[in-house]
Amino acid sequence: MFMKPLKSLFAKYGIDRELAKIYIACFIVFPANSYSVAMLYPFLSAMTKFFLPGIDTALVNRYAGVIVGAFFTGRIFGSFLWGSLADHFGRKPILIASATLMAICSFMLAFSVSYVMTVVFRVVLGFCSGVFVVSRAVISESSSNVNHTFGFSVLTCSWLVSAVIAPLLSGLSADPISQYNLTLPDGTLKSFLTNFPYSPPFLLNTLVCIAGVLAVIFLLPETLDKVKKRRLNNLSETVSPDVHEVIEPESKASHTTIPVPDVLFTDCQGHISHVSSEDIDSSESKQCNRELEMEDLAGSAPTNSSTKTYTVKCLHALINAHTSARRWFADVKFILFNKVTLLVFLTHCLFAVVDTGFDAIYSLWCASPLYLGNIFLMLVM
Repeated sequence: MFMKPLKSLFAKYGIDRELAKIYIACFIVFPANSYSVAMLYPFLSAMTKFFLPGIDTALVNRYAGVIVGAFFTGRIFGSFLWGSLADHFGRKPILIASATLMAICSFMLAFSVSYVMTVVFRVVLGFCSGVFVVSRAVISESSSNVNHTFGFSVLTCSWLVSAVIAPLLSGLSADPISQYNLTLPDGTLKSFLTNFPYSPPFLLNTLVCIAGVLAVIFLLPETLDKVKKRRLNNLSETVSPDVHEVIEPESKASHTTIPVPDVLFTDCQGHISHVSSEDIDSSESKQCNRELEMEDLAGSAPTNSSTKTYTVKCLHALINAHTSARRWFADVKFILFNKVTLLVFLTHCLFAVVDTGFDAIYSLWCASPLYLGNIFLMLVM
């Protein structure tokens, strides 16, 4: 019933079987991030009171806000790291590693015993949420000009679906004994739900992250190789020495010059300098690889050969670490000093503040007492 409209939609946007698998994998793995954000809102105030039983009611929202902000605090420091790692090791392994670490952190949050432990693991969970960054890179690299917008619409749809399902499932599963007045026999299940009443939502979040890991493993191909080949082709076409030999002086005189905007020139200059630094570092790395190959081909060598091999391996590791650090600082410098990128970055930050503010503050506002001026009092007035 739904296959025929779906096939016509894919044919309209030029989506083949491989690209459809990429979109499906990103659609499944992306809620590992959005589900972790939206799942807290229904029971956040109640969980804060559970961890801080003697707290004043007027201070509940303040401590609950710290739990919400802890996730985004960790994501601030983890975004650049996961992006750099994805550029170095590939998109697929980093997505698997990020979703796996998020599943582990969600599982640990299910057994949290204190407010401080919850805040710490929420920071770690946000730091490990590289799914948000890398999945966008996968969509951007795999899509063409025809289906580029459709690809990002898939991520937006995934975010909205998880934003609807996460609060619903969390509200239904949080503190089931008090919510449904359950009478359970004395045993492991009763003691578990009594000591950890808000563990079911976090266990559901763990299952969502595991589903994302499985989707990436079985559906998502590596897209970084395509990007490297595309950049290499563009660089070879730009700086090819044969171009100057083909153009004769007469054609040079009649050749028209096209003005290039300053912003585009700055972007190209930053990319070319970035590529040149990578080429320099890669040449050093290749030299170390050649030395290692010579050591392997030598077979049995004198006693000092093992020491030399160990020294070359250490040097190779230091060069790789230095290359990764230079690439990370180059990316940060490009974002901070490029006007167009900085403007887009600040605009997105403003939108994120408004969107997250409505999502997080609304639930706290609803759970506030009447004398603090919650939403019900505002509706009456």
